[in-house]
Amino acid sequence: MPPADLDGPVWYFAFGSNMNERLFRERRHMTPIETRIARLDGYRLRFAVAGRRSPRTSARFVEVIQGIDQVAPGGRKPGVSAPADIVEAPGEHVWGVLYLLPFRKFVRLDASEGRQYAYLWVDVEDQDGRTVHALTYCVPYPAPEGRPSRGYLELIRTAVHERAAAVIELDETTPVATRRPRRRWLNWLGTAIGLGLIALLAWRLDWRQFAEVLQSARPEFVLATFLAITLEQVIRGWKWRQILTPVCDCRTSHLFGATMAGYLANLLVPLGLSPFVRSWLVARKQKISVSCALATVAIDRLVDGLVFAGIVVVVVPAAVIPDPNGNIGLGLLLGAGGSAVAIVVALVLLVHHKRRSASGIGILLVLVDRLPKRVSVRARSLALAFADGIVWPRERWRGAAIVMASIVIKLIAASHLFWAGLAFGVVLEPLVYLALLAILGFIVILAHMARVPAGFVVGAVFSLGLFGVGDATALAMVTVVMAANMLAVALFGGWGLWAHGVARERSSRFTRIATAGAFFQGGAAAVDTGTIMASLVHGLTGSSVAVGATAAITRYGWLFPQLFVAWFAQARRRRMPFYALGAFGRVACLIGVGGIVLMAGPTPASSLVIGFFTLWTLYAFVGGILAVPYNDIVARSIPSARRSRLLALRFFAGGLLALGVAAVAGRAIDALAFPAGHAVVLLTGAGLLLVSAISFVSAGEPLAPEPKQATGFGQFLREGLDVFRQDRRFRLFVGVRWLDGTVMMALPFYVVAATQAGVTAAEVAMLLGAQTAGALLSNPLWGWWGDRLGKRRLLGVTAALAIAAPLLTVLWMGVVPPGGTAALPAFAAIFLVLGAVNNGGNIAHLGYLWEISPDDRRPAYSGYFNALVAPAALSPIIGAAVVEALGLSAVFVAGAVAAVGQVIAVQRLRHIEEEMLWYRRSGLRVEGQPADQVWYFAFGANMHDSAFRERRRMRPLEWRPGRIRDYRLRFNLEGRPKGKAAPANIEPCPGGEVWGVLYRITRRDLIWLDSTEGVPGPRYRQLWAEAEDREGNRMRCVTYIAEGKETDGNPSLRYITLLREGARAHDLPEHWVRFLNNVKHAE
Repeated sequence: MPPADLDGPVWYFAFGSNMNERLFRERRHMTPIETRIARLDGYRLRFAVAGRRSPRTSARFVEVIQGIDQVAPGGRKPGVSAPADIVEAPGEHVWGVLYLLPFRKFVRLDASEGRQYAYLWVDVEDQDGRTVHALTYCVPYPAPEGRPSRGYLELIRTAVHERAAAVIELDETTPVATRRPRRRWLNWLGTAIGLGLIALLAWRLDWRQFAEVLQSARPEFVLATFLAITLEQVIRGWKWRQILTPVCDCRTSHLFGATMAGYLANLLVPLGLSPFVRSWLVARKQKISVSCALATVAIDRLVDGLVFAGIVVVVVPAAVIPDPNGNIGLGLLLGAGGSAVAIVVALVLLVHHKRRSASGIGILLVLVDRLPKRVSVRARSLALAFADGIVWPRERWRGAAIVMASIVIKLIAASHLFWAGLAFGVVLEPLVYLALLAILGFIVILAHMARVPAGFVVGAVFSLGLFGVGDATALAMVTVVMAANMLAVALFGGWGLWAHGVARERSSRFTRIATAGAFFQGGAAAVDTGTIMASLVHGLTGSSVAVGATAAITRYGWLFPQLFVAWFAQARRRRMPFYALGAFGRVACLIGVGGIVLMAGPTPASSLVIGFFTLWTLYAFVGGILAVPYNDIVARSIPSARRSRLLALRFFAGGLLALGVAAVAGRAIDALAFPAGHAVVLLTGAGLLLVSAISFVSAGEPLAPEPKQATGFGQFLREGLDVFRQDRRFRLFVGVRWLDGTVMMALPFYVVAATQAGVTAAEVAMLLGAQTAGALLSNPLWGWWGDRLGKRRLLGVTAALAIAAPLLTVLWMGVVPPGGTAALPAFAAIFLVLGAVNNGGNIAHLGYLWEISPDDRRPAYSGYFNALVAPAALSPIIGAAVVEALGLSAVFVAGAVAAVGQVIAVQRLRHIEEEMLWYRRSGLRVEGQPADQVWYFAFGANMHDSAFRERRRMRPLEWRPGRIRDYRLRFNLEGRPKGKAAPANIEPCPGGEVWGVLYRITRRDLIWLDSTEGVPGPRYRQLWAEAEDREGNRMRCVTYIAEGKETDGNPSLRYITLLREGARAHDLPEHWVRFLNNVKHAE
């Protein structure tokens, strides 16, 4: 039966065959009040071999299931056919249909669904973005996955195509046994060739010379490269606008944003998605079909191809290409001619398709009609929509402008290497840049066709080498072009997504919080205690002790207030005032510090130095106020499936901003006298932190759950100890964080190891640059991983990768002698991994803390966690002691061992989560805190101390005799040996009563008791009921009930003796003891 508290219409979410309207209305006899398309996030669709039989019934059953063919026969065979089911899967989603049903109809539906399903309340999002609380079904026990019958799958597919729902998974579910495997040898061959070319380039390159060349780059020409790339894409957007004129009227800025967003998608997922993404964005904005927009992109590409071929034909004979045999020039001309022919043929086919589609007799339409009917209808509509986009403007000037724009785009593309070369003093003949464009164009095309990675990098170095540019300078030029391109794509691609309204209605708070985080990262870079502040304090005081004191004050000033703030914030529903106090107070303190530094001069008075340290201490402690409310507000504002992306965006944008702050700091400190330059940097940081505070406060906060009654600070600390003792995930996660601190104790010594290996002091900046690059480039991956696969898996992969850096360093120090040119690239790779791992670890640890903290106690959990892991900040000091005592290699060995321990601990977290997931999937909710107390009602063998206290190891806080009304005692379960045992059970019986023992236990003990009783499982399940003790006191209690047989059996003598002795020992009423004495036992 449906839940008893339902009495009105019910939203039902269908994801299986009930999506089929004909089946739902005719066979199920359902008449929904309203129907919507909807999506359920955090789950995935599967086909579970459930039937009407639990997979736990026998081991033989599982063996039979595993031997079934991929296609189930069409009939309803219990345990063989595999109906649709949903299981939790962070980052995934299930599409389905929402039906609003009258309660009486839902009762009928419930009766038709069978006993293998359990209820599940879910929050789904309909096609208009509204959240609906709906009821659906799921299999409540672990069932192996199988294949659905052909008829069942066809019902679902028909429903999907009729309703146009985006259930891609269904098209990938095939009822036939085999699919032709794809040939992947070409991918592997291309990858091997690419890696070989990269290795050859790395072997030939003088890395020290490359570092020196890269450091000599002139920033004004690097900026010119960035502007040239941006201008090229603006003109491309204008050209696309002219092509789209017959279809719709678009703004150039929107098309420019869509183009850059397409490149951004290709940068994040290099699968050639750019044309589809930009077409989708324009179609979404202009209310046209995606196929129509895609056709205009195809025309744009074909025009570019013709112009490129023409440039090659003109440039190759005119330019002097160093090629003794003439093979390069001949190859370029042949390639251009072949490309031109292919493009002309493609244009002719497009025109033919356009003309024939109007009459419906085109070749493509005829081929589409031969497809299966369920596919052909959709494919035909796509082909017709594509024909609508095959257009060319009627105005001649527009056509000429399109061609001229393509020519200008190619000329600007050729100038990329010109500006990058000027950054390093390289100037070539004008025709050489066009020749380089021709050579690189074909190299990139061939590399893409052969699936060779890094084709542009290797090809550009090779091409520049033909014209006398050294490998180090060529690679530096390519690096500038790629960095400028990535920066332009990241900035304008993100803006393009926002301008086209992608999730804008739900991302306002997301954007503001991410913006606040990015500006915080930039502001923090301006007051970094390892660089800016260390230089400032040493210049003011000349004391290394003062430098160390500044870092210590900053670290512990940040941590110390958090327990007190957590105590205060936990008792209030609004936490934003605490954040505002910390954020704006920190800005005020930093402005004061900047003012004192500005007044100090090269030789400051002692009073100014004292004032500096006083305000700096206040800055650190006031800043520590905001950590707890920040964690709580972000976790309540951002859904779990988007938090990793939020952190990745914060660290990525913040990293770019920090690089800008570093550039400003360098220029200010060099240009101004000490300490005026440092004061400018501090005030810049204050400005960035002010923007961060305003952005975060403007995002607002959702109202927190109603807090519990406020407790004293001592009680708050005792509760923290209880949390650490009783919450296994929290305790183990604290251990993971300590192990991470042990891994990080080696961090300051990688530079030392690199210096000993032969890296010069001037080249250390290159290593820091590699670390920053690793952090920035890995952000999209970590954001996707954390949201798609889960925070715990992100913890696991970053922990596993953390083994690499210390292990590789130890191997290098033990195998390779000091000196040599290979040290710089080797340690650059190590620092690249370090940057990626550290950034991924930050995202994983923060996201996982938000994940495991209960909504109503998140401030407390944040305070407890930060207090418990605070001593791990001393790990670099411990690392220094290890280096002094055992040598440099010892600290890296310790870091690698700690990383292995971290992997093991994260695996243990996985086991704990699987236990909790199995509990939730079975329809049971883990409510409250582990220390919360509940009453458990025992009516069977648990009344006896030997069963409850000894065998089950329970330690009740209190017991008393009691009863539950309107139930009766039964012995209708199958025991062992079969036919000679019948465990106790209860069933509803108006006017009846069951006496037993009421035990007061904790929720932690209840979960343990569940596991000893096989709950969740196929037999017993929890039942919450109203009980009363002998004095008439009422209390809510939990007990166990099962679906038994129609007739009672006879319990074994041993079992019924436990009930009788337990009843007498706990002073149950005499009439109940007599009742138990009269129960006949099995012979």
